[in-house]
Amino acid sequence: MMFRLISISWLMCVAPALLGQLDMAYLRHLSQHRLQTEHRVYLNRLEGKVSPDSLQYYRLKFALQYRDREQFDQGQPQYNALFQSDSSAMLLTALWYLDDAYRPAYPHLQWLGASPYASVREVTRVFVAGEERQAPNAAANWPQDLGESWSNMQNYQTKKPWKAALLSAALPGSGKWYAGRPRAAMVNTLGLTLFALQALETHRQLGPKHPLSIANFVVFGVFYGGNIVGSAKAVKVRGTELRNIFFKDAAFYYRRMYKPLLY
Repeated sequence: MMFRLISISWLMCVAPALLGQLDMAYLRHLSQHRLQTEHRVYLNRLEGKVSPDSLQYYRLKFALQYRDREQFDQGQPQYNALFQSDSSAMLLTALWYLDDAYRPAYPHLQWLGASPYASVREVTRVFVAGEERQAPNAAANWPQDLGESWSNMQNYQTKKPWKAALLSAALPGSGKWYAGRPRAAMVNTLGLTLFALQALETHRQLGPKHPLSIANFVVFGVFYGGNIVGSAKAVKVRGTELRNIFFKDAAFYYRRMYKPLLY
């Protein structure tokens, strides 16, 4: 609260005398204390007082700090020389992709992959590797935890949705087991077994044309089909989960390794 009052007082009393220049100390203060509203107001006050490229640069850093994708993309960081020369901002941008598993078109990543900073290029390669499921050249140098999450993701790529569907069609629940969902597999197997036994019992006692027998077989058929489709989907979902785990591990590792600061 005190920081906010100080910032508001600065905007009202001190800023008018400094409109013609950029106060980096105050800008750093706003960023470090995450005073988003005051930060935005201050940048707006700089309109026409600093060069367009400089104002765009600081607005890009603002969007980067507060994860405003729309403003960041509209600012076109790939064409701002000041932003591209800021190694920390570039690295934090690359880490942003890992943090959120954010997937733009690959051409959009070219400006990061072509960065003069080795750290930015490395993080970008890791992101693209996770998207394409292909190891970058530096894979052998990854730490053990990152190597494990990479291996888990890569090994899972041998599992195919159609195989899970066929297994579930042959033996309900086996497709979920194949997909790495043992609890769901047991629930499916038990549930469908009970439905099948109930349907067979009503068929035996009431005959195949009785409404209850028909209803039981319909319910069994619906759940049997859902078991097949669900098993195929489970493979895709698990593959995405392992990819996201790899990205989170990579982001955690590179943030500790490089410790980039925006200001």
